[in-house]
Amino acid sequence: MNFPQTESTARICIHGTRVWFGHECGDCESTGNYIWDFDAALESFLGSIRELRVAYFAKNFPNLTSGTISIDPGGKKYLRVVCDATGDNHGQVSVYCFVEKSTGDILKADGWKRPAKHACGNIYDNAGKGAITPWGVHYINSGGHRD
Repeated sequence: MNFPQTESTARICIHGTRVWFGHECGDCESTGNYIWDFDAALESFLGSIRELRVAYFAKNFPNLTSGTISIDPGGKKYLRVVCDATGDNHGQVSVYCFVEKSTGDILKADGWKRPAKHACGNIYDNAGKGAITPWGVHYINSGGHRD
């Protein structure tokens, strides 16, 4: 997939849960915390969602399919990640989450057209695995912690 981005040529450096664009440090060279490609990070994130849903459905609902996870193109600032429950692109489609194009932040949906205000994770941080559940991304409670 080839998505427009504002930081496409910048070096991206990860320190814990912080993501820095254009950041240079000696630590990242030795630990390999650089990710160069938004598209690759997004594909890894989508793969994480698919793996989690397949495992969950195989364990809990072996007679059902896990559906299809894909990108609904068209947003200027955010990419909408959608789930087709039937897996045939003709069934019930719902928003799984939003991904901010400029930072890779993962946001819970606040309806079909817009994300909630606060990021639940980032696609550059372990492919977003800390932010996802089989049904969407984690809620953020009033203290800023995931529930």
